[in-house]
Amino acid sequence: MPLDSGLPFSRRARDLGFEADFWPPYGVLEPGEQEQMMGWAEANGLRYSREKCIHWLMPRDTGDLARSYTKSGQESPEVHLDGRCSRSYYGFDHVTSWTRQGRPAVLVSQPYNIESTVVLRIGELNRDGFTVLFHQEGWYGHGTFTTEVWAPGERPWIEVRSIDPESLPNFLG
Repeated sequence: MPLDSGLPFSRRARDLGFEADFWPPYGVLEPGEQEQMMGWAEANGLRYSREKCIHWLMPRDTGDLARSYTKSGQESPEVHLDGRCSRSYYGFDHVTSWTRQGRPAVLVSQPYNIESTVVLRIGELNRDGFTVLFHQEGWYGHGTFTTEVWAPGERPWIEVRSIDPESLPNFLG
């Protein structure tokens, strides 16, 4: 059901992959936030997707890597629950997902706070070819910071000042 706040659903929103019955995405209610989100997506050549799972970002041929992020894997049995990713494992909140040229590109999370162990867990995704960025330039606002997890082989087209996870104590819960 469409919400009666923020910008009306538009051709621009549709061109970015949004659907009228799912506009605006969760929590992005203010016109300024919506404008910033759409501008960011356009600048990065992205389209919105309803996916919310790290597994979605992995190339189809990852084999053992994909299994390491699933319930049957060694890395963490709680990552994948009931056929869906556990957003709490990565501290995800206010999540949006984006494709580029029809392929999974990035998950964006904008939590209010995050535990230091979760910051390290997210940062470990870098070793598997993901690009992880932490910054304060997100559109959600309300005292949140932004975590971008880019799929292997994908990178943002616009530069963002990423914060070293060690300097995130103000956000850690």
